[in-house]
Amino acid sequence: MRGLVALLWVTVVVNLGAAVGNGLAGDALGAVLPAVIAVLMAFGAYRTMKHPPKPQPLTRARVVVGAVLGGAATLAVLATLGWTAIFVPDWPIRAVSLAGMVFVVCLVIWTVRTVRRLDREARALGDAAG
Repeated sequence: MRGLVALLWVTVVVNLGAAVGNGLAGDALGAVLPAVIAVLMAFGAYRTMKHPPKPQPLTRARVVVGAVLGGAATLAVLATLGWTAIFVPDWPIRAVSLAGMVFVVCLVIWTVRTVRRLDREARALGDAAG
């Protein structure tokens, strides 16, 4: 359960960073959506901590849907950051883009490891109960 809550808090921090970055860049409207998402994700993390869901092992359908949606989203983000790293002439933007690519890959690896650990824990609880 800690992995799910940690993942929610990571999304809160990332969205708050986007909101602050957009606000500092002078785009107040662009800062509103990440701030609202951060508040909603913080509420979700709080609610998950107070009322943890019952652990469920992964099914083949959940794995396939997660892989398709997560893979497509990851490829879209990496393609956007890669395009930025190649075609934007400012070197600070290129450095941030490359750092973002490394961060996305690390986040994907961490998420997969967390989901696999949660699946093992749910299967162990199911075996112990049944």
